[in-house]
Amino acid sequence: MSPQYQYFLALLYTDKDFRATFLENPIQTAAAYQVSEQTATFLAAELAEKIDFFASSLLHKKAGTLKKMLPIVENAFSFLEKKVFATSSDFENTIFTAQKSAFFSFFELFYHQNPKDFTQTYTEEALAFLSFLEKKAKAEFQKVKNIEKYKDDFALFLALLRFEKQIKKLQNSEHRFFALRISLFPYSVWQWRKANLIEKKPTFWLYFRYKSQIWERFFSV
Repeated sequence: MSPQYQYFLALLYTDKDFRATFLENPIQTAAAYQVSEQTATFLAAELAEKIDFFASSLLHKKAGTLKKMLPIVENAFSFLEKKVFATSSDFENTIFTAQKSAFFSFFELFYHQNPKDFTQTYTEEALAFLSFLEKKAKAEFQKVKNIEKYKDDFALFLALLRFEKQIKKLQNSEHRFFALRISLFPYSVWQWRKANLIEKKPTFWLYFRYKSQIWERFFSV
């Protein structure tokens, strides 16, 4: 299987607009990737439903992988969903109250709206998603009714998101020791993973990594 054909299949599985274009005009679309007329016709006629199924499976798999990589953001969403979104009609008509989980709904938008870069590592994709999420969540929050009631909760959500982004950037670097000033303070070393056990106040985060061992401490200032 040639690299160009692999790329063509990857686009079919990950880009719904490309998939729609291919199914509308399979031979011409496939020809741009040096895929034969016979193969294009077969894919369009025999695999149309399966392509959609595989594409959906891949989307859910990637969302699940990123969810495991971003435990702080996942817990931040859970905290908001329990405290605010699930109990208030003020969030109607926003992505936060979509039938699917808010995390998945935002990731689905990111996945379909962003150019595909198949050379990205999972960490690079996670960082790109966090940047997208921060921008999109701010825009969605502006649609909320009685917005003043939720400013503190949303500020905490953004602070957690930015903290996770900082962690991913640092952990992806070659440095073993980090000293970082952040705006969150957990009540114990490991409770930063639980959004409802954090308060906003200036804090120094010390992080040391040696092989598979990690040491971290938080000091409020």
